[in-house]
Amino acid sequence: MEAAITRAREVELPEKQQAIERVVVSRLQSALDSGSEALMRVELRFARQSGAGHMDVVKRVVDEQLRLYTEQLGSRLRDQLAVATAPLDVKALAAVHFVAVEKKVVDVEQEARRVMLEHIHLLQRSGDVQELTDIEVTARQLEWEYVAQTAAAAVEMATLEQGIAKAVESQNVQNLRRIAEAARQKGLRMMASRADSEAEKLVDKMGELLGLPSDWDIEDLMAKEATRRVKKQEETDRLLLNQMQSLVNDTFFGWGGLGKRTRTRDRKTEAIPDSLEVMSVVHVQNAESYINYNAKRRAIAKTRLEDTPTSPLFTDWNVKTSRVSLERVGKHRDKSLRKELNEYYLFHGTSSASAEAITDKTFDLKLSGSAFGSLFGAGIYFAESSMKADEYGIVDDRGYYAMLLSRVVLGAVNYVDDLDPSTRAKELQESCTSGTYDSIIGDREKVRKTFREFVVFDNHQIYPEYIILYR
Repeated sequence: MEAAITRAREVELPEKQQAIERVVVSRLQSALDSGSEALMRVELRFARQSGAGHMDVVKRVVDEQLRLYTEQLGSRLRDQLAVATAPLDVKALAAVHFVAVEKKVVDVEQEARRVMLEHIHLLQRSGDVQELTDIEVTARQLEWEYVAQTAAAAVEMATLEQGIAKAVESQNVQNLRRIAEAARQKGLRMMASRADSEAEKLVDKMGELLGLPSDWDIEDLMAKEATRRVKKQEETDRLLLNQMQSLVNDTFFGWGGLGKRTRTRDRKTEAIPDSLEVMSVVHVQNAESYINYNAKRRAIAKTRLEDTPTSPLFTDWNVKTSRVSLERVGKHRDKSLRKELNEYYLFHGTSSASAEAITDKTFDLKLSGSAFGSLFGAGIYFAESSMKADEYGIVDDRGYYAMLLSRVVLGAVNYVDDLDPSTRAKELQESCTSGTYDSIIGDREKVRKTFREFVVFDNHQIYPEYIILYR
């Protein structure tokens, strides 16, 4: 080859240049054929030194050299990518990614990003907030902004997920609602919906476990302290209010023969009003009181129905409050009375202040008979007549009187038509507290032409459900 060059130098200039170019072409073609990027580099240098850098073959070799370099670089980057992902090294992976972006090695660039995002997703699912935070910090330091933002979002999601899990485990509905609101504010609608859904399931579960009515505001009750899970709400359901007024109207009567003129000595000298106008009805949701009531009702059902199936309770008492039904109005979508247990709505006249106190907790047996005596023993007395309940009403500062409308489960009834039952009041009381009976119906309507009285000696047989304010 050197001899050829020497000979070329001895010829005339045009012929000499042509001879050099032939040599350059030959050497470059040999380099191309070899596929060696290193040999191509040597021959390109020779071509430029020989003044043949303008030739088309030079461009072909340069293009091939670049192709080979890119191919080899891609291979090297793929090797580096494998090392950076087993185990995953954020800094090494970022280095591979940035080189791939710069050199336009698209498949490596995409793979590096995919591996990083998949790792973030797995960490989010496992709830590894600490590692996600570390990735976010590292990515920001390296100015790998897309990964930093994705890791930050994953930290937020994992934190919310952990919050939901903890709130469900601790049965904290309020925290679930707070998480839902926080998610909504951040535009995370699916997370907000999930937190709300978990809250609703938890409310339903808690209500079911506690035996509370499904149409109660259970979530509001659970937000209160365990000893103060009481909610009172004035009714606005027009149908319920109309039914309540009808109930008061239809029972404002005495069925002993004196009708609208029926009175007992408890009314004293007060005139009997022509009618009562219902001004307000307050629905009471008292979790503890209802749970106790429901447990007692189940116990009576077991004793009186399940354990003695061949001796059903006598239930034909014609209780007058049954004339107007409260089913399917207000919060009575699925709470029908159990007539087979002699469960009825009954009135109890009192003052507004006492109505509030009773519904805050329940009836206090220690106060039984403290105001008007106890004809049938130291129990809690109820009436089927709003006229009878009105005898015990005390006007408040607004000019309103109060009575409670309570659920009362009478169970097995001890019917008493003594002219003067007070002579054996202790015996009557013990007939119920001993378990022979669950309640007393004192038929003063029959013997005194006044009103029947309904008496229980266990305050768990009562659920004071409504405060009726009237004038």
